[in-house]
Amino acid sequence: SLQANGASRAFVTDANGAGIRDLGTPTGISAASSINNRGQVAGYLSNSAGDARAFITGPNGLGFIDLGTLGGRDSYALHLNDNGEVVGQSQTSTAAIHAFATGPNGSGMTDLGNPATGNSYAYGINQSGQIVGEATLSTNRRQVFIAATAASGMSIWSAPGSPWSMAYSINDRGQVAGQYDAGSVARAFLLDSATGTLADLGSLGGGSSYARDVNNAGWVVGAAYTQAQVTHAFVFAANGQGMIDLNALVDLGPVVLQDAMAINELGQIVANGSDGFAY
Repeated sequence: SLQANGASRAFVTDANGAGIRDLGTPTGISAASSINNRGQVAGYLSNSAGDARAFITGPNGLGFIDLGTLGGRDSYALHLNDNGEVVGQSQTSTAAIHAFATGPNGSGMTDLGNPATGNSYAYGINQSGQIVGEATLSTNRRQVFIAATAASGMSIWSAPGSPWSMAYSINDRGQVAGQYDAGSVARAFLLDSATGTLADLGSLGGGSSYARDVNNAGWVVGAAYTQAQVTHAFVFAANGQGMIDLNALVDLGPVVLQDAMAINELGQIVANGSDGFAY
């Protein structure tokens, strides 16, 4: 949330989004990226030197642990599971950016590396410790990586003929959500990491689509272009209904839900509206 002094601060709410509690970061600027079922929060804050530092809190958002870096100045925590295993990205001592993963409760920081010489970014981790993200393999070529654990190293996956792909989320069944280059458009996908089966989730009539999250039922949320070439939030239902425009399910007057960011196991979805507010 934005403070009176203009600083952005991470916050946590109570159940059902009631109330806002400032996490009380030790410095003026912070951002929360993920929360687990124990109430541990992962994100990043600006330290006294002005560097970005990945952090994890204790249960219920109490206390802060600076996760450090891979030898460079900045690090960003982007997701965590119920064990407190955190993933994100960090600058290395050579100024490269590498995906990282920690042990339980943010212990240690493992460099996930890159099978080539480029950067890598970790965006999601499931309860088994499987990690997904993207790795830059060469100029204009970046692809999904999947790591069975932080110690196992990353395996590269790419859609046939696609020069780029990225994965944002992996559920406990090993289903991966992200997007790939499908020629003249980007397409949201759902990938079965065990079998390699890829499902192109389509669009809302405008070509491109982008997946943000997937729950354990295989329901995917994200954003897709309509025939009017504007982005609408979507949910892709695993029950055969396909891609659904969230704006067809709610009436918010002039407000358009533009991008769905997350979905939980109850099917509750959070999305960004055209008025700048979250819903």
